[in-house]
Amino acid sequence: MGCGHGARHPQRGLQLPGAISIYAILRRVDIEATMQFIVEHQARLTTSQETQKESIASLEKMAAGHEERIARLETSIATATDLIGRLAQAEIRLVERMEKVEERQERLFERMDRFIQGLEGNGHKTP
Repeated sequence: MGCGHGARHPQRGLQLPGAISIYAILRRVDIEATMQFIVEHQARLTTSQETQKESIASLEKMAAGHEERIARLETSIATATDLIGRLAQAEIRLVERMEKVEERQERLFERMDRFIQGLEGNGHKTP
């Protein structure tokens, strides 16, 4: 069957002297196409990874900004809560003082009524 330099027919197993087997050519084309596919896929994957890294960096920057805003909002809420508490305490004190003023006003009116009645009892007329 020859010295091994020829190609064998894939179905018949015959070796054709000095000829390259079609099967070998197709196999080589398949390997080259597969290698080209792998190289192209690797390039797309690398590009995709770089885009993802940029996106992640952008998201991390946004998250840091959000954390700062949240911290400021928490401080603002704490301040507002404190002010509301102070306002509520001031309102309670105001209500207590208003009650005292009303009591004093009522006593004043009672005294004025007694005074006026005393004047009328002594012969003075009130208009």
